[in-house]
Amino acid sequence: MDRYKRKMNDSDRAASLGDKQRDYLLSAYKETVLLLDYTKGIVAEAGDTVSNSLTLYRQKLADCVADLRNAYREGVPFVELSRCPISGDVLRRSLDIYGLDGLWWDNRNPIRPREQLNATLLAFTGAMKLSEDLEFTSFLVKPGPGVPFVIPRLFSHNSVQAVLSSVPVGKHTGFVIAYFADPLPENFRRANDWGWEQYEVVRKDGQIGWDSIDEIEDDYDFDLSRWIEQGRLLWIYPGDSEMNLHEGKKDCPYIDIEGIREVQRIKEGTLWYPSLVRNQNDTN
Repeated sequence: MDRYKRKMNDSDRAASLGDKQRDYLLSAYKETVLLLDYTKGIVAEAGDTVSNSLTLYRQKLADCVADLRNAYREGVPFVELSRCPISGDVLRRSLDIYGLDGLWWDNRNPIRPREQLNATLLAFTGAMKLSEDLEFTSFLVKPGPGVPFVIPRLFSHNSVQAVLSSVPVGKHTGFVIAYFADPLPENFRRANDWGWEQYEVVRKDGQIGWDSIDEIEDDYDFDLSRWIEQGRLLWIYPGDSEMNLHEGKKDCPYIDIEGIREVQRIKEGTLWYPSLVRNQNDTN
Protein backbone atom coordinates (compact mmCIF):
# COMPACT_ATOMS: atom_id res chain seq x y z
CA MET A 1 0.00 0.00 0.00
CA ASP A 2 2.81 2.43 0.85
CA ARG A 3 4.24 1.98 -2.64
CA TYR A 4 1.06 3.36 -4.19
CA LYS A 5 0.98 6.28 -1.77
CA ARG A 6 4.48 7.22 -2.92
CA LYS A 7 3.30 7.27 -6.51
CA MET A 8 1.03 10.25 -5.85
CA ASN A 9 2.72 13.58 -6.46
CA ASP A 10 2.77 16.42 -3.91
CA SER A 11 -0.42 18.08 -5.15
CA ASP A 12 -2.26 14.74 -5.09
CA ARG A 13 -1.04 14.01 -1.58
CA ALA A 14 -2.26 17.38 -0.33
CA ALA A 15 -5.75 16.77 -1.70
CA SER A 16 -6.13 13.01 -1.14
CA LEU A 17 -7.56 11.49 2.00
CA GLY A 18 -5.32 9.29 4.11
CA ASP A 19 -6.68 6.00 5.34
CA LYS A 20 -7.55 7.36 8.82
CA GLN A 21 -9.17 10.50 7.39
CA ARG A 22 -11.13 8.36 4.97
CA ASP A 23 -12.34 6.02 7.70
CA TYR A 24 -13.45 8.96 9.86
CA LEU A 25 -15.29 10.55 6.94
CA LEU A 26 -17.05 7.30 6.01
CA SER A 27 -18.06 6.73 9.65
CA ALA A 28 -19.56 10.22 9.84
CA TYR A 29 -21.32 9.66 6.52
CA LYS A 30 -22.89 6.37 7.63
CA GLU A 31 -24.09 7.83 10.95
CA THR A 32 -25.60 10.88 9.23
CA VAL A 33 -27.40 8.75 6.65
CA LEU A 34 -28.84 6.59 9.43
CA LEU A 35 -30.13 9.68 11.25
CA LEU A 36 -31.66 10.98 8.04
CA ASP A 37 -33.42 7.66 7.44
CA TYR A 38 -34.59 7.45 11.04
CA THR A 39 -36.10 10.93 11.04
CA LYS A 40 -37.78 10.18 7.73
CA GLY A 41 -39.90 7.62 9.56
CA ILE A 42 -40.78 10.15 12.25
CA VAL A 43 -41.87 12.64 9.60
CA ALA A 44 -44.02 10.01 7.91
CA GLU A 45 -45.79 9.22 11.18
CA ALA A 46 -46.30 12.89 12.08
CA GLY A 47 -47.84 13.78 8.73
CA ASP A 48 -49.08 17.37 8.62
CA THR A 49 -48.18 17.90 12.28
CA VAL A 50 -44.42 17.61 11.75
CA SER A 51 -42.58 20.43 13.48
CA ASN A 52 -40.56 23.10 11.71
CA SER A 53 -37.58 22.28 13.93
CA LEU A 54 -37.56 18.66 12.73
CA THR A 55 -37.86 19.79 9.12
CA LEU A 56 -34.89 22.14 9.56
CA TYR A 57 -32.91 19.42 11.33
CA ARG A 58 -33.48 17.00 8.45
CA GLN A 59 -32.41 19.67 5.98
CA LYS A 60 -29.17 20.14 7.91
CA LEU A 61 -28.63 16.38 7.87
CA ALA A 62 -29.21 16.28 4.11
CA ASP A 63 -26.74 19.15 3.61
CA CYS A 64 -24.22 17.31 5.78
CA VAL A 65 -24.61 14.13 3.71
CA ALA A 66 -24.00 16.12 0.52
CA ASP A 67 -20.92 17.80 2.03
CA LEU A 68 -19.48 14.46 3.16
CA ARG A 69 -20.04 12.94 -0.28
CA ASN A 70 -18.27 15.88 -1.90
CA ALA A 71 -15.40 15.66 0.58
CA TYR A 72 -15.02 11.97 -0.21
CA ARG A 73 -15.13 12.61 -3.97
CA GLU A 74 -12.47 15.30 -3.72
CA GLY A 75 -10.29 13.10 -1.52
CA VAL A 76 -10.23 9.91 -3.59
CA PRO A 77 -6.60 9.42 -4.68
CA PHE A 78 -5.47 9.21 -8.28
CA VAL A 79 -3.12 6.27 -8.71
CA GLU A 80 -0.76 5.17 -11.48
CA LEU A 81 -2.24 1.86 -12.58
CA SER A 82 -1.04 0.99 -16.07
CA ARG A 83 0.79 2.22 -19.15
CA CYS A 84 -0.47 2.69 -22.70
CA PRO A 85 1.53 0.48 -25.09
CA ILE A 86 0.80 2.90 -27.93
CA SER A 87 1.70 6.32 -26.51
CA GLY A 88 3.81 5.15 -23.58
CA ASP A 89 1.79 7.37 -21.23
CA VAL A 90 1.10 6.17 -17.71
CA LEU A 91 -2.58 5.64 -16.93
CA ARG A 92 -3.70 7.45 -13.78
CA ARG A 93 -7.20 6.83 -12.48
CA SER A 94 -9.11 7.52 -9.31
CA LEU A 95 -9.29 4.49 -7.03
CA ASP A 96 -10.16 3.94 -3.40
CA ILE A 97 -7.16 1.79 -2.53
CA TYR A 98 -8.04 1.56 1.16
CA GLY A 99 -10.93 -0.88 0.95
CA LEU A 100 -14.20 -1.90 -0.67
CA ASP A 101 -16.26 0.00 1.90
CA GLY A 102 -15.39 3.25 0.16
CA LEU A 103 -18.17 4.97 -1.80
CA TRP A 104 -16.03 4.68 -4.96
CA TRP A 105 -17.00 0.98 -4.96
CA ASP A 106 -20.77 1.51 -4.78
CA ASN A 107 -21.76 -0.40 -7.92
CA ARG A 108 -24.94 1.52 -8.65
CA ASN A 109 -24.21 4.98 -7.28
CA PRO A 110 -20.44 5.41 -6.96
CA ILE A 111 -18.86 8.61 -5.71
CA ARG A 112 -15.92 9.25 -8.03
CA PRO A 113 -14.07 12.37 -9.15
CA ARG A 114 -13.92 13.45 -12.77
CA GLU A 115 -11.35 11.26 -14.45
CA GLN A 116 -8.38 12.65 -16.31
CA LEU A 117 -8.89 12.10 -20.01
CA ASN A 118 -6.62 9.64 -21.77
CA ALA A 119 -6.71 9.89 -25.55
CA THR A 120 -6.03 6.19 -26.13
CA LEU A 121 -7.97 4.54 -23.29
CA LEU A 122 -10.79 2.39 -24.61
CA ALA A 123 -11.90 0.55 -21.47
CA PHE A 124 -10.96 0.27 -17.79
CA THR A 125 -11.94 -3.07 -16.27
CA GLY A 126 -10.79 -5.12 -13.32
CA ALA A 127 -10.89 -8.24 -11.18
CA MET A 128 -10.06 -8.93 -7.55
CA LYS A 129 -8.70 -11.73 -5.41
CA LEU A 130 -10.55 -11.22 -2.15
CA SER A 131 -9.21 -11.87 1.32
CA GLU A 132 -11.41 -13.68 3.82
CA ASP A 133 -11.91 -10.44 5.77
CA LEU A 134 -14.66 -8.70 3.78
CA GLU A 135 -15.80 -5.16 4.46
CA PHE A 136 -19.37 -4.49 5.59
CA THR A 137 -21.23 -2.26 3.16
CA SER A 138 -24.84 -1.15 2.87
CA PHE A 139 -24.40 -0.99 -0.92
CA LEU A 140 -23.62 -3.59 -3.57
CA VAL A 141 -19.98 -4.03 -4.55
CA LYS A 142 -18.98 -5.84 -7.76
CA PRO A 143 -15.17 -5.96 -7.94
CA GLY A 144 -15.19 -8.43 -10.84
CA PRO A 145 -14.12 -12.08 -10.97
CA GLY A 146 -11.49 -13.42 -8.60
CA VAL A 147 -8.90 -13.82 -11.38
CA PRO A 148 -7.86 -11.68 -14.37
CA PHE A 149 -9.77 -12.00 -17.64
CA VAL A 150 -10.21 -10.34 -21.02
CA ILE A 151 -13.29 -9.41 -23.02
CA PRO A 152 -12.68 -10.84 -26.52
CA ARG A 153 -15.17 -8.57 -28.30
CA LEU A 154 -13.00 -5.56 -27.40
CA PHE A 155 -10.23 -7.06 -29.54
CA SER A 156 -12.50 -7.07 -32.61
CA HIS A 157 -10.92 -3.75 -33.55
CA ASN A 158 -7.43 -4.54 -34.85
CA SER A 159 -5.68 -1.67 -33.10
CA VAL A 160 -6.79 -2.64 -29.59
CA GLN A 161 -4.23 -3.85 -27.07
CA ALA A 162 -4.76 -4.54 -23.38
CA VAL A 163 -2.44 -4.27 -20.40
CA LEU A 164 -2.77 -6.32 -17.21
CA SER A 165 -1.41 -5.04 -13.89
CA SER A 166 -2.16 -5.34 -10.18
CA VAL A 167 -2.89 -3.00 -7.28
CA PRO A 168 -3.60 -3.64 -3.59
CA VAL A 169 -7.05 -2.57 -2.41
CA GLY A 170 -7.11 -2.80 1.35
CA LYS A 171 -6.48 -6.46 2.19
CA HIS A 172 -7.38 -7.57 -1.34
CA THR A 173 -5.43 -7.85 -4.59
CA GLY A 174 -6.90 -5.96 -7.51
CA PHE A 175 -6.16 -6.72 -11.16
CA VAL A 176 -6.45 -3.88 -13.67
CA ILE A 177 -7.19 -4.77 -17.29
CA ALA A 178 -6.98 -1.60 -19.38
CA TYR A 179 -7.67 -1.54 -23.13
CA PHE A 180 -6.03 0.98 -25.46
CA ALA A 181 -6.44 1.91 -29.12
CA ASP A 182 -5.34 4.63 -31.54
CA PRO A 183 -7.52 5.82 -33.05
CA LEU A 184 -10.35 4.94 -30.71
CA PRO A 185 -13.06 3.13 -32.68
CA GLU A 186 -16.25 5.13 -33.17
CA ASN A 187 -19.72 3.84 -32.33
CA PHE A 188 -18.09 1.03 -30.39
CA ARG A 189 -19.66 -0.55 -27.32
CA ARG A 190 -16.90 -0.49 -24.76
CA ALA A 191 -17.07 -2.01 -21.26
CA ASN A 192 -18.36 -0.70 -17.96
CA ASP A 193 -15.71 0.84 -15.73
CA TRP A 194 -14.28 -1.34 -12.98
CA GLY A 195 -16.85 -1.77 -10.23
CA TRP A 196 -19.51 0.37 -11.92
CA GLU A 197 -22.48 -0.21 -14.21
CA GLN A 198 -21.51 2.58 -16.60
CA TYR A 199 -18.51 3.96 -18.43
CA GLU A 200 -17.46 7.49 -19.22
CA VAL A 201 -17.36 8.73 -22.82
CA VAL A 202 -16.42 11.99 -24.53
CA ARG A 203 -19.14 13.21 -26.86
CA LYS A 204 -18.43 14.84 -30.22
CA ASP A 205 -19.01 18.25 -28.66
CA GLY A 206 -16.27 17.55 -26.15
CA GLN A 207 -18.65 17.11 -23.22
CA ILE A 208 -18.39 14.18 -20.83
CA GLY A 209 -21.22 11.67 -20.95
CA TRP A 210 -21.95 8.15 -19.79
CA ASP A 211 -23.03 4.94 -21.45
CA SER A 212 -23.54 1.40 -20.19
CA ILE A 213 -23.57 -2.12 -21.47
CA ASP A 214 -25.14 -5.31 -20.16
CA GLU A 215 -22.11 -7.46 -19.57
CA ILE A 216 -22.39 -11.14 -20.52
CA GLU A 217 -20.16 -12.91 -18.03
CA ASP A 218 -20.05 -16.08 -20.15
CA ASP A 219 -18.14 -14.07 -22.76
CA TYR A 220 -15.22 -13.40 -20.40
CA ASP A 221 -12.07 -15.28 -21.37
CA PHE A 222 -9.80 -16.42 -18.53
CA ASP A 223 -7.32 -18.14 -20.86
CA LEU A 224 -4.84 -15.28 -21.03
CA SER A 225 -2.08 -17.27 -22.74
CA ARG A 226 -3.42 -17.02 -26.27
CA TRP A 227 -3.97 -13.28 -26.04
CA ILE A 228 -0.45 -12.80 -24.70
CA GLU A 229 0.98 -14.97 -27.47
CA GLN A 230 -0.90 -12.92 -30.08
CA GLY A 231 0.59 -9.71 -28.68
CA ARG A 232 -2.85 -8.35 -27.80
CA LEU A 233 -2.30 -8.56 -24.03
CA LEU A 234 0.77 -7.11 -22.32
CA TRP A 235 1.50 -7.13 -18.60
CA ILE A 236 3.27 -5.33 -15.78
CA TYR A 237 4.97 -7.04 -12.84
CA PRO A 238 3.19 -6.59 -9.50
CA GLY A 239 5.00 -3.91 -7.51
CA ASP A 240 6.74 -2.33 -10.54
CA SER A 241 6.46 1.39 -9.86
CA GLU A 242 8.05 2.13 -13.26
CA MET A 243 5.14 0.40 -15.03
CA ASN A 244 7.41 -1.43 -17.48
CA LEU A 245 5.48 -3.34 -20.13
CA HIS A 246 6.25 -7.00 -20.84
CA GLU A 247 5.33 -9.29 -23.71
CA GLY A 248 5.17 -13.06 -23.86
CA LYS A 249 4.20 -15.76 -21.40
CA LYS A 250 7.64 -16.24 -19.82
CA ASP A 251 7.61 -15.24 -16.13
CA CYS A 252 4.08 -13.83 -16.45
CA PRO A 253 2.60 -14.01 -12.92
CA TYR A 254 -1.01 -13.71 -14.05
CA ILE A 255 -1.40 -16.97 -15.96
CA ASP A 256 -3.44 -19.79 -14.40
CA ILE A 257 -4.20 -17.98 -11.15
CA GLU A 258 -6.65 -20.00 -9.11
CA GLY A 259 -9.83 -18.29 -8.02
CA ILE A 260 -13.47 -17.54 -8.73
CA ARG A 261 -14.17 -17.16 -12.45
CA GLU A 262 -17.44 -15.33 -12.05
CA VAL A 263 -18.29 -11.76 -11.13
CA GLN A 264 -18.32 -11.52 -7.35
CA ARG A 265 -20.98 -9.61 -5.46
CA ILE A 266 -20.54 -8.27 -1.92
CA LYS A 267 -23.04 -6.62 0.38
CA GLU A 268 -23.26 -6.41 4.17
CA GLY A 269 -20.09 -8.49 4.45
CA THR A 270 -21.51 -11.38 2.41
CA LEU A 271 -19.99 -12.69 -0.82
CA TRP A 272 -21.97 -14.43 -3.53
CA TYR A 273 -21.73 -15.27 -7.22
CA PRO A 274 -24.00 -17.20 -9.62
CA SER A 275 -22.69 -20.75 -9.14
CA LEU A 276 -22.57 -20.33 -5.35
CA VAL A 277 -26.22 -19.27 -5.31
CA ARG A 278 -27.19 -22.21 -7.56
CA ASN A 279 -25.35 -24.67 -5.32
CA GLN A 280 -27.05 -23.27 -2.22
CA ASN A 281 -30.45 -23.52 -3.88
CA ASP A 282 -29.76 -27.12 -4.91
CA THR A 283 -28.70 -27.97 -1.35
CA ASN A 284 -31.87 -26.44 0.08
